Amino acid sequence: IEENQNRPAWPIPRQLKLAVPEDPSRPVNGKKTTALGPFYDAAEDKMTGGVINTYACLAFAETTYNLLKTEQSVGSVLAMNARSVSNRAAIDFWLKGQTLLQASVENPNRRGAAVTLLRVNDPDITDPVTHARIVALSKQLLGYQGITHPNGWHEPGLDVARYVNAFPGSPGDYRAWIGGVREQSDIEALLENISYAYLRAKVVVIEERLAQEDVKFEAPGLVLNAPPMSAPNLKKLRDAVELMSSFVMAADLHTELDQAMDAPADMIAEVSQASDFVASEFRHLLATSPDAKINHSSIVSSKH
Repeated sequence: IEENQNRPAWPIPRQLKLAVPEDPSRPVNGKKTTALGPFYDAAEDKMTGGVINTYACLAFAETTYNLLKTEQSVGSVLAMNARSVSNRAAIDFWLKGQTLLQASVENPNRRGAAVTLLRVNDPDITDPVTHARIVALSKQLLGYQGITHPNGWHEPGLDVARYVNAFPGSPGDYRAWIGGVREQSDIEALLENISYAYLRAKVVVIEERLAQEDVKFEAPGLVLNAPPMSAPNLKKLRDAVELMSSFVMAADLHTELDQAMDAPADMIAEVSQASDFVASEFRHLLATSPDAKINHSSIVSSKH
């Protein structure tokens, strides 16, 4: 990478370079190296070098476009920076109200305002291997993979956080992206979900240990007893939900929902009909299975 950066076959835009100049006073024609970043060792207070990402011009263009949209909805760079600092303070406040999660970087002045590193403080788990197993399973639950109990019962993934691995070589079990784009309520929800996922994963690991001693637990019964939905109705339901989701996402781009209501009347009517259809399908589901428990896992399964 260093050879390509110092002797590229064609010009590379500065913002796409993977290596930084050894001499900051010569950013254009100075020697480039990957040894100065981008990994930061908070304990040693130094950059450890390496390459974290590669770039695509299309991704760079899309990022620039979305940053401009974010500026319209959130504010200037100064406003986003202030929001980043506010989000970091909110995390510090949240962490003080519980004992399971702690900030990996002990010195508050060295904690990032864009990324927060978290570690688990669980006195019940002292074995590093068991700890790593629980954390790994919790990340499956935070993502879309989910976790499976020894009795075969599967808890679908929450799909709330997919990219929570700590930086290589950095302390901690989870990495939380905060920054100025995030709403404070989203940050708090992420922390709650991390705690929940860890505790659910801990249950699975305990069950795995008990299963080795021939201690078993019965799997919950099927949550849905209704007959399978026909393919045409399933497609209609999926299309209706996608239409509603698209409308809500479009509305979220505006600071006021009233602006979204300026949409054509026929679109409003179509969304309304889709909403009625989805509601009627779930009423039918409850009517055909009066004893069924409709929970998160059943709705996710129906969606798939």
